[in-house]
This record gives sequence, structure tokens and C-alpha cells, in this order.
Amino acid sequence: MRDFQGRKKWHKIFRSDVFSFILLVATILLLKSVWGVYKKDSMARINMKEAEITLANLEKKKVGLEKEIAKLNTERGIEEELRRRFQVVKPGEQVLVVVDKAEGNIPVIKAKEGPMSSMWNKLVGLVLFWK
Repeated sequence: MRDFQGRKKWHKIFRSDVFSFILLVATILLLKSVWGVYKKDSMARINMKEAEITLANLEKKKVGLEKEIAKLNTERGIEEELRRRFQVVKPGEQVLVVVDKAEGNIPVIKAKEGPMSSMWNKLVGLVLFWK
């Protein structure tokens, strides 16, 4: 009989309003914790995708830079880079300027050999430039 009365006591506790309220509060706290973990997980997945995209871009850039370094390790590559950056020419070479047809009204003057002809060409070029 005492077992039966002991069970009644626990049944009363479990069916009380206070226990229901405590159970509700505990459930809400657990759900809040689970929701926080879910949000952190979704943010981590987004950050991981962004990091993968950044990594892929950096790997492409690395491959391009490695190709450029390999090119610059050759004598021809060094020469090309010097010509591109500093617009230098070797002795005996001449500079060729390509003009579009839209700018075709600019007269072309052939260079002659010698120091005086070079100065004359510069003077004529200045005069034609100011027209």
C-alpha cells in the first residue's frame, strides 16, 4: 500500500502546475540553445564557402604569378619586361609608332640620319603639333 501512496505523491508532483512551468522554461532554454548552435553552424558554412572561393581565386593568382616568374627567369622575359615598363630600345633599333586611321590627318615624317636632321625633325614635329 505504501508503494501505491508513494506513486500517488510522484503523480501529484508531475501533474502540478509548478512542474509544468519548470518543464516549459527548461524546454524554452533548450530550444534557444539549439537555435543558437544552428545559427552558428549556418554562418560557419557560409564562411567556409567564401573561404573556398577566396582560396580558388588565390590559387589561380598563384599559378599566374608562377608563370610570370618563370618567364622573368629567362633572358627574353627580362628583355620584354624592360621594354614594356621603361620603353627602352637596343642600339640601332628604331621606335615604331602605330597611328589609327581616325588620327590619319597627322603627317608622317621620315627620320634622316645625322644630328642636325634629328633636331630638324623635332622642330617640324613641334610646329605640326601646334596647328
